[in-house]
Amino acid sequence: MPAGTTAPTLDDATPNPAGGPCGRPDASTLATAAGRTASVFKVFFAPGSAGNNYDEASYSEEIVAFPSTRAAKHYVAKLRSEVVGCKVAYAAPNSVDGASTTVKLVATPKRGDESFAADAVTTSNGPATPTKSEGITVRVGNHVLNLGVTTGEATFAQMPVSLTLLTRKAVTQLDNAIKHSKSS
Repeated sequence: MPAGTTAPTLDDATPNPAGGPCGRPDASTLATAAGRTASVFKVFFAPGSAGNNYDEASYSEEIVAFPSTRAAKHYVAKLRSEVVGCKVAYAAPNSVDGASTTVKLVATPKRGDESFAADAVTTSNGPATPTKSEGITVRVGNHVLNLGVTTGEATFAQMPVSLTLLTRKAVTQLDNAIKHSKSS
C-alpha cells in the first residue's frame, strides 16, 4: 500500500438487507443467503483520509468461500442482478444530505471462471464533489474475489493513482495465479 495508507477500521461482515444498489440487499447479505462458509474483508484508506467512512478514498479486497461452485455461481449471479436491476438513481445508504447513487455494469475481460465489473457514482445535494466507486467480482470455483476502489468526496479529482493501479495489479496477479493453477 502507498505510504500513509491507514489500516482498516470498518467491519463489512454485518449484512445490510437494504444497503445494496437501489436499497436491495448488500453483498454480505447475498453471500450469507448463498451459504458463505468463510470470508475475509479488508479496506485500506488513502493517505489523508480519516479512515472511518466508505465515502473516502479507499481500496478494498474481499474473498468469500462457498460450500460449492454452484453456491458461488448463485452469489455472483445475484450480485450481478442487483447492479443490472438498478436502473435509476437511488438514495445513498445513510445519506444525511440527500445524496443519490447511480450504478451500472462496465465492460471487462473475463477473468477466472466468470467475472463482471461495475461503476457507481454518488452525488450529494451539498457542496461535496461526487464520489466514484469501481469494482470487479471474479469467481474461481467456489471462491469469489471482490475488489473495489472508491474516490473520496474531497479527493475525487486527485484520486491516488496508486489505488487504481493496486486494483489492476491485483487482478493481473489473480489472472497469473489462475493460469498457473490450471497448468499445474
